[in-house]
Amino acid sequence: MYSVLSYGRMAVDGVRIDAYSRAIERTVRPGSIVVDLGAGTGIMSLLALRAGARRVHAVEMDPAVWLARDLAVANGYGDKLVVHHGSSFDLTLDERADVIIADLRGSSPLFGQNVAAMEDAKRRLLAPGGILMPQRDRMFVALAETAFHRHDLERGWACFERNGFDAAAARSATLNWAYSDDEAPTQANHVLSEAKTWAEIRYGEPFSRAVSGTVDLPVTRGGTADALVLWFEATLHDDIVYSNAPGNALVYARIVLPLLDPVRVSVGETARVTVRTDVNGEQWAWDTEIGGRPRVRQATFLGQPASQQSLLRQSLAATPSRSGPGDRAARALELMDGTRTLNEISDALAASNPDVRRETIVDEVRSCARRYGR
Repeated sequence: MYSVLSYGRMAVDGVRIDAYSRAIERTVRPGSIVVDLGAGTGIMSLLALRAGARRVHAVEMDPAVWLARDLAVANGYGDKLVVHHGSSFDLTLDERADVIIADLRGSSPLFGQNVAAMEDAKRRLLAPGGILMPQRDRMFVALAETAFHRHDLERGWACFERNGFDAAAARSATLNWAYSDDEAPTQANHVLSEAKTWAEIRYGEPFSRAVSGTVDLPVTRGGTADALVLWFEATLHDDIVYSNAPGNALVYARIVLPLLDPVRVSVGETARVTVRTDVNGEQWAWDTEIGGRPRVRQATFLGQPASQQSLLRQSLAATPSRSGPGDRAARALELMDGTRTLNEISDALAASNPDVRRETIVDEVRSCARRYGR
């Protein structure tokens, strides 16, 4: 969960909030019904109320959303804001929205259930002819020279080498990973090539579980390429656009995909790059072929140490059985029928699991209630 300070840092991002503020002023009319997905502490809900919305539904899974209610009351909008503490997938409304506002991204628009939530909200919650914001995100990639970032990554294997050990496995795992550059932001002068759009999201439209694109990146400045840098350009409404491109200081950092080995590049060379990820942005793969050199394939799958057993459990062909905690969770859900307290459910589970500490069972029951209760 985020802290209130975390949401405050998001809201103080002037470029992003100014863009949303202008888009809200343009689209929200007096009497509008608005849904604010991922409302946080409610800054966009308040902007919509100030623009004249008759009612705003603030939807957020983090309990910080209850602060939005207090802020609405303090600013004279208490009777117009409805807080929904939970997932938008579980939300039903008596009235469809004229405008849906959302900012569910991370460093990439392919983050968590961002795309799926927007498609679901448009289908179930938006009135015919209503406005979905944002409209689209374009995702860019470029070659970059990130010496500081590269030096930081070396910590993943340097300690082994200093002590005389072969660290090839640690080096490979460290470099086959997708990183945020929030601690060492990529600047415009770190970029060595043209930037190209490798993928585009049109919100509210049917989407694929996999996203990929191949682009040619002409080198524009000589240097040592040691990473690909990825960013996005968000179109909120018509011509209202903002971007977290290198050199822009936004709450959203960029994604850095390291190259296995730094490559000296010169103007006139071209890099062919393929980027692939799933729609939730959990697994990434990238192929690079620079100036005719052999193609190098990388993937975060190679950077995540795992046992054969754990990989098999994730296979769609697996036939898993429940563990002890799984059996207790299943029983807790059966007992969670609206007639028993959590204490009573915990007592029942403790009686049938005498070898498990009651405190452990209470924590498990509370976790089930938080995630699946209503």
